Order: sequence, then structure tokens, then C-alpha cells
Amino acid sequence: LEGMNSAVVAVDRDRKIITFNPVSEEIFSFKREEVINKNYTLVFPRDECLINEVLDSGRSIGEMEKKFKLSSGDEKDLVFGASILSDEKGEIQGAVAVIHDITELKKYEEEAKRAERLSTLGNLAAGVAHEIRNPLNAISIAAQRLKNEFVPENDKQEYQNFTQTILKEIKRLDHPNRFFFVNCNIKTPGLLTL
Repeated sequence: LEGMNSAVVAVDRDRKIITFNPVSEEIFSFKREEVINKNYTLVFPRDECLINEVLDSGRSIGEMEKKFKLSSGDEKDLVFGASILSDEKGEIQGAVAVIHDITELKKYEEEAKRAERLSTLGNLAAGVAHEIRNPLNAISIAAQRLKNEFVPENDKQEYQNFTQTILKEIKRLDHPNRFFFVNCNIKTPGLLTL
């Protein structure tokens, strides 16, 4: 119990806490000496470890994921499982709960999901950029031909200004950083747009 990576909380038939290993201290922020031989319900008034539920129903509870709020206000993601402790005659002697802290695992899962979303967004941005650049090339070629091959009889300077503006804006849109830049650093994801 001392070396387990999971928290173990056990009570006797009077619901006094008889086991509270070091991981339990770490997860629940209680010292062992503060809780040993104390009534379970006084320490866990909301039956956080499901021990009262197991003793009242007489049957074990498989793994159940729950959030646990510490006195500091922080929340932990925990998986609880609780079982009846019986003697060789089958008489109930107490109950035991085994608790796994999956808070870090949940963070990794969220980061993986965020990375997947960023990757999808990056692919979408690349597709959009490609779809925009193709017609831009055609527009650019047409604008260059208009500028170089056609000369209007009136308002020549205005015509030159218009074609120059079209070419300038095409160049601005065609700049590789003008569409989307996705920073795939999971810890500090960013998105820059036009």
C-alpha cells in the first residue's frame, strides 16, 4: 500500500478509517494522522470515495470518474473504485476504495485534441490558400496584360492607377503569410489571420 501509485482508503465495519496511504495524503491533502480512526463521513461528508454507498448497498462499484475539489479550490480528475471487505465467513468487515489520479492524463488528452484541431485548421488554411492563389494567378496575368497591352484613349493615368492597384492587391493577397499561420506549439497555440 505504501508503494502504490494509487490512493487507498479503507474503513472498518464501524466506518472508521483504518487505511490511508501516502498517495491518499497527496490527493486529498489530509495527513494520515488526521484521519486514521476517524469516522469516514466526517472526513468525506459527500462520500467522495463511494465507501458509504458500497456499505449501504452491499455491492462493489467499478471504476467511476469524478471530479474532486480540494480545499485550495483546485480540481482533480479521479477514478474511484470501491469494494466490500469480507471475512472468510462472508461477513462484511468494512470497505476499501482505490483511487487513481488521472488529472495529468486528462491534460494530455486535451492537449492531443487541441493539437488535432490545430492540425485540421492548418490543413484547412492550406486548402483555402491554395484555392485562392489559383484564381489570383489568372487575375494577375489578366491585369498585367491589361496594363501592358491595352491603352485607353481617355484617362490613361487613371487606367494605369487601377491596373497597378489590382496588381498590388494581388501581390498582397498572394503573400504566403497573409492567410493563416498556425503555431503548433501545443502549450501556446496561436492563430494569426489577415
